[in-house]
Amino acid sequence: MGVVAANLLGGFRFSVQGVAIDVALRRRVRDVLAYLVTHRRVPVPRDVLMEAIWPGARPGATRNSLHVALSGARQALRVASATPVIERYHDSYRIAPAFDVWTDVEQFERECSAGRRAEVAGDPSALSHYETACQLYEGDFLANDPYSEWAAGRREELRLASINVHSRLVDAYVERCRYVPAATIARRVIDRDPCNEQMHRQLAEIPVVRKIYPSDANFLLVRVADAKAVYNYLLEQGIVVRDRSKVELCEGCLRITVGTEPENQKLLEALARYQEA
Repeated sequence: MGVVAANLLGGFRFSVQGVAIDVALRRRVRDVLAYLVTHRRVPVPRDVLMEAIWPGARPGATRNSLHVALSGARQALRVASATPVIERYHDSYRIAPAFDVWTDVEQFERECSAGRRAEVAGDPSALSHYETACQLYEGDFLANDPYSEWAAGRREELRLASINVHSRLVDAYVERCRYVPAATIARRVIDRDPCNEQMHRQLAEIPVVRKIYPSDANFLLVRVADAKAVYNYLLEQGIVVRDRSKVELCEGCLRITVGTEPENQKLLEALARYQEA
C-alpha cells in the first residue's frame, strides 16, 4: 500500500511515497488536493467540490475549471506514483483507498488529545505530547491560501487548539522550572491571541468567581471562593485548570486557559453548576 503525506499547517506540502509533489505555483491544484485529503473519509461529490473551491461561480465554468485542476493534480502526482492517487467514484472524487494517508493536522489533534488525557491522569508524558503538538503546528491551516473560504472554519478551530496546547506547554515548563522555553512559548501565545474579553465577561457572571485579573495572554487568573474545592471539582469533570492558590500574591486563585469554544463552554457550565459548600 502506498503512503500519502500532507502538511496542511503552514505552507502546503504533499508527497507520495516520500516524493514531494510540486504544487507551489498552482493554487487550484493545491485546493483540490487539500480538500480531498481533508475530506477523504467519504467520496466528495463533484458539485460539492466545485462549490467549495469556486463558491458562487456558474456551474458550466466551474466544471471546466475543476477538469483543469484535476488534470494538473494528476499530472503532478504521476511523478511519484504510477497508481492513480485521485480516483473518480461514480460522480465523486476521493484519495484512492490504495493509499494510507498521514496529515499533520490529524497528528496534531492526536497529540493534543493524548496530552490532555495524560495531564488529567497526572502522567508526565503529557509534556512530550504537548511538545510534539507545538512542533507540528508550523502555522495556520493552509496559511498560504488565506482566501480559500472552505478552509476558514477549520483554520480558526485549529488556531484556537494551538493556542490552548501552547498555553498548556507553558504551564508544564513552568512547573519544571524551565523558564526560558516557557517565556518563548508564552510570547507566541500572546502574539496569536492577545484578546480574551468574551471569556472574561462570561466568567464575571458566575457567582463562585470573586475577581478576574487583567491578562494580555491566553489565560486568566481568577480568584474563586474556595480554590482547592473548585479545582478538585473541575478535575472530577475532566476539566484541567491550574491551582495557583499557594503562590505568593495568588492566594485563592486558579489559572484558566482560554481554549476552543466547546472547551470554554464546558468550563463555564461546570462553574455555573458548582455549589459552594
